[in-house]
Amino acid sequence: MIVLEHRETDWNFCTESGHLQLLYEFSNISRLILIGNNLDPNLEPLDYVRTVVDPVDMEKIECELEQLVIALHPKICFRNSVPKTLFLTYEDDVLQRVVIKRFVGPFVGEFIVEDVQLGNKEFRRRLRFKRMPNLIQSQVPVVVNVCNVELGLVSLGKMKKVEFWVDTWTLVQTYLTPMVSGLFLIVSSVNDRIRQGFSPRVLCLGVGGGALLSFLNGKLGFEVVGVEGDEVVLSVARGYFGLTDGKSVELIVVDAIQLIGGLYDKFDVVMIDLDSTEASSGISGTTNIFFWITCIS
Repeated sequence: MIVLEHRETDWNFCTESGHLQLLYEFSNISRLILIGNNLDPNLEPLDYVRTVVDPVDMEKIECELEQLVIALHPKICFRNSVPKTLFLTYEDDVLQRVVIKRFVGPFVGEFIVEDVQLGNKEFRRRLRFKRMPNLIQSQVPVVVNVCNVELGLVSLGKMKKVEFWVDTWTLVQTYLTPMVSGLFLIVSSVNDRIRQGFSPRVLCLGVGGGALLSFLNGKLGFEVVGVEGDEVVLSVARGYFGLTDGKSVELIVVDAIQLIGGLYDKFDVVMIDLDSTEASSGISGTTNIFFWITCIS
């Protein structure tokens, strides 16, 4: 796999956890060789602007590299004939990326906040953990105070008087929409609570960037208690993702699994949004804990 220019320091390609996740994504291969510019893997992820690569140029590069890659095959591959080299392509919808800041939390380890521009010209703010770099932990839409977004995210970020702010009332994380849609199954019970003069209460185990909590509180009017194991993650959710805590939003720093047994029966709804701590779990949502349960008292 030829790593795109300016993505060599992306954790997807320069960390063991990223390599493991790539191998799980391409499950039909047993050995993966990454080829890219020789940059210091300890550098912070660089800003990135996708460039269009001429297919003819790419084919030429692959031809030049083929003999080197063949030499890196294990001996068993030559048992019957010279192996055929398969060049893979890593594609996502990111056109441009700007790393906002890097953090280290005592529980989740190293992580970054980044703004990205997608192929459909949307801007989003994302939270990614180094331990599972291919998994987007949280993301929210980013709104810009200019009409001409053709300039691109990187160029806009360097211009004066250009402001970016997050939209906390719109869900863009793929799995959050069905989680919230599941509330329809208990809508009659929730309405009963409202008619009795009480705001429905929801316990969110796992906060991340806080997109789910902000939506439940700001858009649906729930009282929210969020449980997160890392104080640094909570500070980032407040400072970069628009999460505000106060009278109707309470944030608790504790291991969510240890807490659930003593609190779940005090809420109308419990939503669980926790990820695996092991990169070997892969990048699929089915191997991380992304689900919701309801508990109507």
